[in-house]
Amino acid sequence: MKTIAKITFAIGILCLFAFAQTAKPKAAVYIKGNPEGRDALRMAVNTFLIKSQKYQMIAVDAIDVVAKEQNRQRGGSVSNEDIALLGRDAGAQYVCVVERSELDGTSYVSTSIVSVQSKIAELSEMSELPRGERIIDLIERQINTMLGIYIPEPEPEYEPEYTPPKKAKPIPPPVEESYSASSYTEHQDEDYYASTEWHYTPWQYSPAFGIGLPFMMNSIDNLYSSLGFQYFMNVEFSKPSVSFFRLGLNLDLGVVGAGKMLDALKQKNPEIDSVNSPGFVFFIKTGAFVRLYPADFIYLSGGANYGGYGGVEGQTPTGEKASINGTSAVVFPFGIGFVLSGDNDVDFLIDVQYNIAKLKNGIGGYWSFNIGGKWKQKSFD
Repeated sequence: MKTIAKITFAIGILCLFAFAQTAKPKAAVYIKGNPEGRDALRMAVNTFLIKSQKYQMIAVDAIDVVAKEQNRQRGGSVSNEDIALLGRDAGAQYVCVVERSELDGTSYVSTSIVSVQSKIAELSEMSELPRGERIIDLIERQINTMLGIYIPEPEPEYEPEYTPPKKAKPIPPPVEESYSASSYTEHQDEDYYASTEWHYTPWQYSPAFGIGLPFMMNSIDNLYSSLGFQYFMNVEFSKPSVSFFRLGLNLDLGVVGAGKMLDALKQKNPEIDSVNSPGFVFFIKTGAFVRLYPADFIYLSGGANYGGYGGVEGQTPTGEKASINGTSAVVFPFGIGFVLSGDNDVDFLIDVQYNIAKLKNGIGGYWSFNIGGKWKQKSFD
């Protein structure tokens, strides 16, 4: 029993140190107006900021979700002054704002970094969009200029001096092809960025810790039919492009009442007058899980675990010992969880699971009710 307790303590300490990490400032992307190819443009700007390694990007569409909700509640468009408040509600510290405007037939692009706290643009660049140039290339140059990122210009290819052949006919001047700015659509880039976002965006993780009540009403066998207490910890891993699907690892440590087990021990040897258990036994359960998020505040989960549940030992006045050994089993937990958004980096988590245990003599199961804190998603550097 002491060995299990030591292992439990050591694993808990390792888990706490594993998730300690200094986070970069969180940032979000907001595209003003509704330009053509808006989603592709937003993903491109998000990718440029990730490559700069200056910010920790939240979900690509996080600020748009908040903007749509405020627009629905107000019945009108979101003004420029509300952008900082939108960033705060989405959980960002900075918002990268991109706007395209037209003046006298010329297109201009403005990119700025707005502080959510001060509600002013700390960095800003505005440039004319040259005819024939893609808007995403111009925005990338503006972001690199604002953040002080130097990208060397490619060296021009060497072209030998042209010497016309003797008695050659004069070469007519090239015919300049007509170009219409309206013929360029940013949909040409949408498929590209959608297919490469998985590779450009880093994996994200979200640890969770808390306490729970395992209620072994149906039990893993008759001896463990009791109420207990547990400490749980788990971590999710996901990609921003498929954030509705997440993988993870979990660890549950706790105790469960041993009343029926002690009764069975005394039935086995009525002369037993001392036991090594204060009324409960330890258990540990660890494994992996999959979660599906139909919305940001709710998930459905399923997984595969392996659990070990302790036993009891007693002794008679004459020194004769008797024991009931613990058990171990493959456990399949299924359940539902609710994530309630918090003001800081930690959300409130409610998790309900039914654990199905595969035993030699059949199938057993028990409920567990858990509450705790779940950190918002962070990106690996």
